[in-house]
Amino acid sequence: MKSILSLCALLFLCNLVSAQIPAYIPTSGLQGWFPFNGNANNGGPGSSSRNGIVLGPTLTADRFGNTNSAYHFNGDADHILIDTAFFDVGWSNYTVSLWLNADDTDNSFNGNNNMSMFNTIPHHGLCLVSGWQYDYKYKLWVNETPGVPTWNILFGVESNQRIKAHVWRHYLVVKKNDTSYSFYLNGVLDSSYSNMLFPTTHLCRIVLGNTDSTVTNFGFMGSLDDYAIWNRALAGCEVRRLYNASPYSYITAQSVNTSVGVGATARFTIADTGTGTTFQWQVSSGTAYTNLANTSPYSGVTTPTLTITGVTNTLNAKKYRCVVSSPQPCVDTSAYAVLTVHPAGVANVAAPEFSIVPNPTDGNITIIGAGEVNIKVYNSIGQLVAEKKLAKTISLETLPAGIYLVKLFDEHGQPVYSSKVMRK
Repeated sequence: MKSILSLCALLFLCNLVSAQIPAYIPTSGLQGWFPFNGNANNGGPGSSSRNGIVLGPTLTADRFGNTNSAYHFNGDADHILIDTAFFDVGWSNYTVSLWLNADDTDNSFNGNNNMSMFNTIPHHGLCLVSGWQYDYKYKLWVNETPGVPTWNILFGVESNQRIKAHVWRHYLVVKKNDTSYSFYLNGVLDSSYSNMLFPTTHLCRIVLGNTDSTVTNFGFMGSLDDYAIWNRALAGCEVRRLYNASPYSYITAQSVNTSVGVGATARFTIADTGTGTTFQWQVSSGTAYTNLANTSPYSGVTTPTLTITGVTNTLNAKKYRCVVSSPQPCVDTSAYAVLTVHPAGVANVAAPEFSIVPNPTDGNITIIGAGEVNIKVYNSIGQLVAEKKLAKTISLETLPAGIYLVKLFDEHGQPVYSSKVMRK
């Protein structure tokens, strides 16, 4: 009985950990995720043997201002060791993602002015660095055989963008089809390199925030956070989701509930980035959704705006949502909006058109197109960080720079609108 209870407890904890992975982090191929929320444990798939061992760094605030949610490194010997050899430099495809905030563009602790964010053990496998020889670029080093002290695939190839200090940046490297390597900075492809040499299969341990100490210390000086490793190449749309901390690649504003009278015209609209190429509206009377066709009363079923002409009572309480996709693998499904149909003779209630300005903002935001509403602001991991009741403005001045989700609710607590807002 005790063994059964222990197993149940273990399964519960595993499920709990999995449930904590944010929706914007792809789980397919995920080998390790290190959110640094109070520790350096692996919050993704894989056993606790992949937990990081903290050797010097201290907890600090992350890019959202959450305390004890990132690690600060002193630029010298500080590092986090993942002492289980699970990262295979011979994977045909992989992705390494992290957030960094350097204290300086120079590191006086070593003559090469080098700050390493990620290094394999053995050292000569894969190394991601900031700086090196005072040229102030992000650099990538790849070797064919980690046990051989050379870099014969990529020797310090560099980003186009220069490194920056005192600002959080998203840094990501993708290996694809054995020979192609790409830098992404803040969700945008920066540069790509290739070499026809294939790294040999070699399972490596990992050092975060420094290099393999058996070679030397090239420590990172500043804060690091949210490391993630996949054994596949993430698509560009998935990289954007990571940077924006949003489960949506294309949708920027959701449709809202609509109330009309019998015989009127109803419209549901989503806003998108313009990178989505396929739209498909769906309808549900319960839990299952079916694709709509351009037949009466529906039109615009493959556009951002669905139009329903000559609404009837049979459409009351139906839910509508839009699926947005592109040739890339990401697919967005909007939140549903409900159609309420009033009986004949009851005045139509027009659906309000909302907007939030300014966006981006460095302070207050104002709700346009509404009276006083209840305003709630959420960070990228779903935490409520600001709230104001029966208002038309709310201040984001105390929040750190980043992407936030602003939700509006009517006086009855029903959601009426939501949109992402960037805090500069």
